[in-house]
Amino acid sequence: MCSAHSKTTTNQAIEEQDEALLLNAFWQFSLDLYVKPEVANYCLALQDQHNMQVNLLLYSIWLSAEGCILEPQFIKQNSQLQNWLSEIIPSIRLARKNVGENSKQDPLYKQLKACELRAEQKAQALLYAIKRSYISELTLTEQKNYGNFNALLEFNLSLCWQAFSQCHEKKPEPKLIKEFSQWMIIDSERKIEGKFNIK
Repeated sequence: MCSAHSKTTTNQAIEEQDEALLLNAFWQFSLDLYVKPEVANYCLALQDQHNMQVNLLLYSIWLSAEGCILEPQFIKQNSQLQNWLSEIIPSIRLARKNVGENSKQDPLYKQLKACELRAEQKAQALLYAIKRSYISELTLTEQKNYGNFNALLEFNLSLCWQAFSQCHEKKPEPKLIKEFSQWMIIDSERKIEGKFNIK
């Protein structure tokens, strides 16, 4: 028979494990990237104007940095992830926006904002698990075609639009996708120049 102490210890261990999964490399990458105003502006514009999901845009960029191609079928097949992306997060976001119409200083608005961020972290943990479980490193053939960050980024963001935008069949790929790709490429080149003092 389990004691109350052993149950508490087990629960704590599970909570610590869950927290470790939430604090993964993709989440940290997203936090570091999203603090840049340009990234937030592009992502929110693509979300508000073209029904794209910020988490999938960030995932596409992270995969590019990891040398991997986005594989939409694994995302679409994961019902738990789909629930977070299409039901839970949008519902929390809508509630937050409705509360914030009157005042963003409302304590409830702040609580919903924190809740939305936590829900996005959960969705990103599921995306991270997909990458670890199913998406392999590029094959030699793929490396030949998409072997650098610039080409991968353009490919992955374009594929993200084709696979996940609700209006991609009715509208051509928005210029914002290309602009976002170009901005990310320029930003990554600046980082490399800064790291190695290239002038």
